[in-house]
Amino acid sequence: MTNLAQRQKKFQQRMMDISFDQFIDTYASWCPLMLYKRDGMITQYPDTPRSPVIASPDEFHPNREGFVSYGIEYDEQIDFFVQRESLRKQVPMATLFSYGSRENSDYANCIINAKNSYLSMVVVESEDVCYSISIKDGCINVFNSVMVRDNCQNVYQSIGIIKSYNIFYSKYCHNCSDIRFCTNCIGCAHCLFCNDMENASYCIQNIEYSPEEYQQKKQALLKKNKHKFYQTYTSLSAKSKNIVSDNVSGQLLIECSDVQNGYYSYKVQNSHNTFLVWGKEWNQHIANMFVWGAPSSDHMYGSVLGGMYSEHVYASTMFDNCNNMWYSIMMADCSYCFGCVWLKNKQFCILNKQYKKDERFTIVDKILHDLDEQWDIWSFFPAKMNPFYLNDTMAAVIKNYEANYCTDHGYMWREDSIKADIPAGAEVVKVSELSNYEWRTNTSSWPSSEAKGKDLSDNKDSSSQSSSEWQKWHIDPSILKKIIVDDQGNYYRVVQMEYDFLVKNKLPLPRKHRMDRMKENFRLQ
Repeated sequence: MTNLAQRQKKFQQRMMDISFDQFIDTYASWCPLMLYKRDGMITQYPDTPRSPVIASPDEFHPNREGFVSYGIEYDEQIDFFVQRESLRKQVPMATLFSYGSRENSDYANCIINAKNSYLSMVVVESEDVCYSISIKDGCINVFNSVMVRDNCQNVYQSIGIIKSYNIFYSKYCHNCSDIRFCTNCIGCAHCLFCNDMENASYCIQNIEYSPEEYQQKKQALLKKNKHKFYQTYTSLSAKSKNIVSDNVSGQLLIECSDVQNGYYSYKVQNSHNTFLVWGKEWNQHIANMFVWGAPSSDHMYGSVLGGMYSEHVYASTMFDNCNNMWYSIMMADCSYCFGCVWLKNKQFCILNKQYKKDERFTIVDKILHDLDEQWDIWSFFPAKMNPFYLNDTMAAVIKNYEANYCTDHGYMWREDSIKADIPAGAEVVKVSELSNYEWRTNTSSWPSSEAKGKDLSDNKDSSSQSSSEWQKWHIDPSILKKIIVDDQGNYYRVVQMEYDFLVKNKLPLPRKHRMDRMKENFRLQ
């Protein structure tokens, strides 16, 4: 076995020893959820000393194949990671990461052929997506949700939804429709507060009713508890079933085998620490993979945000269709590259410098030897080089952190509360005041100002109305011009497509910032 093969084997073995907590700290902290305004552009990079040079996608992509011009020659007297970080700060970085079309999706990151996506991450071939993560394959109208797949429509505040429509405040539902506050349902329709049901219809708390009885009880329950919807969602069990899987541990594993600490993953085999890993064919021999989607992949160790067909990728982030890649970032259609940044259609490069094949292997062997001597051969990029605030990343919606953790471990921490893009003179509304902007009526007319916020369907005049009349739900459109501040001092807005969805589906205005809404989705068992 060659030295390189031996070190690859050692890296693989070490990856299998990393705990799940270490995995989240190290890898999820490289998945940003916040966007920032810098130099007139929207970017994932906050303006800090760690930030790279940024460029708009229109400026960036035409020049990408020439980025070998930034190559630096490896100096064995200088720490490899120091050289790698120097390169990263020189190469222009695209403000956001995307492939294909991104129509009306300037405020979304890591998207492929997406339309009308807003403050969302990893949106693939889907449209009308707000405040969501990992939405793929023909989904439409998805809000505040995670892991929604395969032609789903109308999904709100939910996780693990596949081939389903009209799903609200639910978890782990497959091939379902018209579901609210349900968990672990397969092939169900018209269900409320149900758990662990298959092929059931018109059920409330796992009890079946006639369609007429179900509708009456449903309307009474939803009418009475509308402002407790989110609170009810938080009370749902986080425990999920693993489906058609063998010898696995974790949460919501589908068609997986021999997986330890797997979460929200599909068609994964022989793996350790996977989170939102999804393959149409198979993914195998994987350790410490965070947010990955590919038809198939093999031997992937310690990587973040990748896709397409790749194999033998080690400690890298944001790449597709690559092989034999080490310590690289944002690569496409590359092979045998080491410590490179934003290259495309390249091979045998080190720190973006082009080498001949034999030269490349000799130098890489030397670098790996030095890293092995320093006990760094199994390390991901050091925390002190992470350009994102820890509390603005996926790590912070999965685990709870405090500022002193960053100080001790080298991460950055955002001290201020979260600010929306506040127009000059915009009115700020407290969460406690939102009830003044939503109401029910028995007619289509707007109520008087003093009636707003009241449940008008409960007055005596409503008793003669049909059972559907109370469902006329209004939200004052003036909320679109206001800024909402939550109890933690974080600011957020309601955008037009969110407003339209809430009104159409008779849902209350959100009382939490989107980061807190996302935390509830990721509450692990």
